[in-house]
Amino acid sequence: MTPPTFTRAGDDFFVAYPDLELKFEVVGVYADKTGHHAHMTCLSTNEAVAGQLVWERVNLDDGAARKRLAARLTERWAGGPDWESMLHQVSEGIFRRFREGEPFLELTGQKRVSERYRMTPLLPESQITLLFGDGGVGKGFFALAAAMSMLCGTAPLGMACVAGPVLYLDWETDEDEINDRMARLAEGLMVHPPTLLYRRCFLPIAEDIGAILRFTRDRNLGLVIVDSMGLCVGGNPNDSGDTIRAMRCLRQLRSTVLCLDHVGKEGSTAGKSMGNSYKFHHSRSVWELKRGESHLDGVIEVGLFHHKANNGKKWAPLGFKFTFDGDDGPIEVEHGIQVSSIEGVKSALSVGKRIIDAIGSLALLDSDLHDALDDVKAETIDRTVRRMLTRGILVRRDDTRLVADKIRQIGTRTVRGHP
Repeated sequence: MTPPTFTRAGDDFFVAYPDLELKFEVVGVYADKTGHHAHMTCLSTNEAVAGQLVWERVNLDDGAARKRLAARLTERWAGGPDWESMLHQVSEGIFRRFREGEPFLELTGQKRVSERYRMTPLLPESQITLLFGDGGVGKGFFALAAAMSMLCGTAPLGMACVAGPVLYLDWETDEDEINDRMARLAEGLMVHPPTLLYRRCFLPIAEDIGAILRFTRDRNLGLVIVDSMGLCVGGNPNDSGDTIRAMRCLRQLRSTVLCLDHVGKEGSTAGKSMGNSYKFHHSRSVWELKRGESHLDGVIEVGLFHHKANNGKKWAPLGFKFTFDGDDGPIEVEHGIQVSSIEGVKSALSVGKRIIDAIGSLALLDSDLHDALDDVKAETIDRTVRRMLTRGILVRRDDTRLVADKIRQIGTRTVRGHP
């Protein structure tokens, strides 16, 4: 008889005996002082006895319990295999794999051959990214625009990406809302609406990860969107235990994950999302979406700010505009919006970055610069200009007009990562 194959999805195990056309599904394995427990289902596609042979909760470590279960299986299929030996093999194999965890590897210092980003610069490949902002800032639309990039081969956000299936785990809205948003975004992009994998969620992910892993294990997902982290974590948002459990579950997905979250309460540390700080610490990249103060109906302008990068540099802020044609019409997305031109957001930029943006390819007098940054104190502008002149980021043409030195800007803090 061919040895069985063991497949694991989180704490769920699938054991197949192809020669006998038998399969064991052992789900929700957990350990306590009495043993390793799970729900076991034995399924047969053998013409002798087809269908479900047994389904019950078992203690994999209990030999007497396995013997009783073997007797019941023999009643269902008297001419079947040696059930007691098979159950011992299944239980021992699951025990060993449950305890051994991930394999130990020998790394030899080779540069990665896979893509560093699933979407550059927003989503590091196979890592967890946190995107947070106020309610109504447009996080859901932004995430769906990212999904459309991977599914349609378009670039509504102006970011290069690697195509792949996308799963949307939704604790906030419902399938009708997400379907409608996708249709309107597709209309704005002038593409056919793609197929998005979707699941409406209720339980905290720590209680639901088994079902999610069973669904995702053979799908080679490009991106998983989590909307949103508060309900995904469940329990107390300030409890480190609940947060750590949720982040561990997201790590089990072995996929690029984009988590949407809300800002921290008023008075909390700037640049941090709501709740326990472990969300920030365990995410490999963290972005904040800030909404501008557009006075045009149906227009949302947002600035995207990078607060954390575990691998490499932080990226400079990026600007986007969403234009809504009523409640049912197309949604158009524009990228490349200059953040320093977005009212209500530009103040979050450094003065140096705003000076660079104001000058652009022009040659400006100091008075022109004061007019362009009319919400910044003149002495602050002058002090920053002197520092930038000393560092060579700015130069003076004819000893009067300021010009941005494009070569010397490379690698400087004010423009680092700007596309």
